[in-house]
Amino acid sequence: MGESLYRAADAVVPPSSLFVFWPGDEPPTAEEVRLRLAPFGSPSPDSDALAAEGTVWSFWLDLQEQPVLYLVWCEQVMGEHLAMLDAVRFRSRAQREEAMDCRWIVGIEGALSLEHPSADYQLQLELCEAISGGWAPVIFDASSLMFRTAEDVRHLISTHTPPRSSCLYSIHKVRAPRSGFSEQKFWLHTHGL
Repeated sequence: MGESLYRAADAVVPPSSLFVFWPGDEPPTAEEVRLRLAPFGSPSPDSDALAAEGTVWSFWLDLQEQPVLYLVWCEQVMGEHLAMLDAVRFRSRAQREEAMDCRWIVGIEGALSLEHPSADYQLQLELCEAISGGWAPVIFDASSLMFRTAEDVRHLISTHTPPRSSCLYSIHKVRAPRSGFSEQKFWLHTHGL
C-alpha cells in the first residue's frame, strides 16, 4: 500500500478489504469499473501505480469528501477463494453454482476511520454494490473472513444509518478440541469496531 492511502490521522490499519466475485469468463476492464464508481469519485492523479504481480489492473479511487483513497484492483480467482465458498449460506443451489463459476475478483481496499468505522464500512459495501451492478453472487470480506450474499449487502446499505454492531461481527473456530484437550478456541472479529 502506498502512503497516499492513509490521509486521515484516525485511519484503522490494516485496511478493510472486500472482494466482489465477478461472474463470467472475462475480467471487467478498469474503465468499466471506473464508470460504475463515477458517482462516488474519480481515479486519483497517482492512479497509474503499477499493478501487483498477478493483478490484471489497479487504480486509486478518490472519493473527494472522504479522507481515504481506496485501492481498486482485479485478479483471477484462486483455489483458496473457491474453497472458502463452502462456508457461505447461499439462498439457492443456483446461487452457489454461480459463485463457484466466477473466475475473477474485483477488490476494493481502504482504511476505516476510528470515529465512524460502521459508516465507512457501509460506504465500502456501497462501492462493492456499484461494482457488482447487482448481479455479483457474493462479496468476500477478507478482513473478517466472511462472505456476504448480494441480498445481505443490499440489506446493509439500504438504510441511511450505518449497520448496527450486531450485524458486523463474526465468530470463527480457531482450534477444535484434541485428545487430552477439551478446550476450543474461537476468534471474535468486530469489523472496524
